[in-house]
Order: sequence, then structure tokens, then C-alpha cells
Amino acid sequence: MAGLMFPKPRPRALEKDDRRKAIEARDRRESAKVKVRSGGQCEVRTGATRCTHRAAHIHHLMGGFGVRGLGDSALPKNKVHCCAIHHKEIHAHVLVPLGGVRFQRIT
Repeated sequence: MAGLMFPKPRPRALEKDDRRKAIEARDRRESAKVKVRSGGQCEVRTGATRCTHRAAHIHHLMGGFGVRGLGDSALPKNKVHCCAIHHKEIHAHVLVPLGGVRFQRIT
């Protein structure tokens, strides 16, 4: 009986860390597709015109506690590559999404 040894299971913390890293890697891959789609230019459209500033941030259109970067939120169709000014206005709720890259300014 003394010769039977069972291997220790892998710690849960390491398993959890691997899952988190896989989620972050997928989110980065999908964000890279958004950056290619934008061509480095802010994708935000207010009215009929597209912003002409250089894009600097990826904004997740789907959000919430524990949602950003998971499932559909990670897909390029649910992200916008935007300039710093528009990203700040989106988070301040000055710009609200109408669908896709279209936004409406609330004054």
C-alpha cells in the first residue's frame, strides 16, 4: 500500500488564472481585428460625418459587471475604436450609442 501514490491535483488558483488569461488573449485578438477595421481612425459617427481624429481606445459597447470581454462582448461588432475625446464622452454619457458605430450627442 505504501507504494501507491496519487498525483496532486493542479491548484484551483492556477486553473482560474489560465481561464482568465485565455479570455484576455481572445479579447486582445478580437481588438486587433477592430484596429484593422478602423485603419487607425476614430470610428465614431455623429450625424453623417465620421470623426477624423486618430483612434486610441477600444470601447466595448456591451458592458456590465463581469461581462466586458466575455462572449459576444469580445466580438469586433460590439467594439468601437475611438479617439480619446469620444471615449471620454461615451463614458460621460454625452454620446449614446444608436447601433454600430453611430452615436447621438446628448446635450
